Amino acid sequence: MFEAPYIGGLGRRNKKTEKLIYRKGFTLPNNQLTNVIIPGSVTSIGYTAFSNNQLTNITIPNSVTSIGGFAFSNNLLTHVTIPDGVTTIAEKAFQDNLLTNVIMPMGVTSIEAFAFSSNNLTSITIPSSVTSIDLGAFWGNPLTTVTIGANVQLGYEDYPSAFDDVELDVLYVDNGRKAGTYILTNGKWRLKKQ
Repeated sequence: MFEAPYIGGLGRRNKKTEKLIYRKGFTLPNNQLTNVIIPGSVTSIGYTAFSNNQLTNITIPNSVTSIGGFAFSNNLLTHVTIPDGVTTIAEKAFQDNLLTNVIMPMGVTSIEAFAFSSNNLTSITIPSSVTSIDLGAFWGNPLTTVTIGANVQLGYEDYPSAFDDVELDVLYVDNGRKAGTYILTNGKWRLKKQ
């Protein structure tokens, strides 16, 4: 196990404020890490911070408000809880894991491209605070149930493509971006009646 005193290989602690100062750069990718303890003082997990490791479990403290691109990509994670203060889940942040469960708080407003692609998600609840889900955010998942809020922008305006099955994207848009639970039954997506 590796205990991280801070996130950011190029970071340093400001002795006066005790806050961490980050610079762009790689942190702990490609180290075969299986478990990491992120201290409660960390507010940002940067680009590629823990990518390409062997992480099976991660606890992201509530102090974290930013999760950078590729932050946890290409690991062995099966579950993740996004902290309440996070508003954007950056591109490919959790791509290529084994996720079967993701808990997103109400404060998330944007899910960027391929953020949760290539996992094992069969169902996902997208909070009503989300206003945009970029291209391929959930591609490569065997989704059968998607609960989504109203008026979410999927992919591009003229090409809704947030989910692996474009039929779901089109159904959502054709239903006037209606909030609800969409279910895959016998190979066809439908809006579950309330």
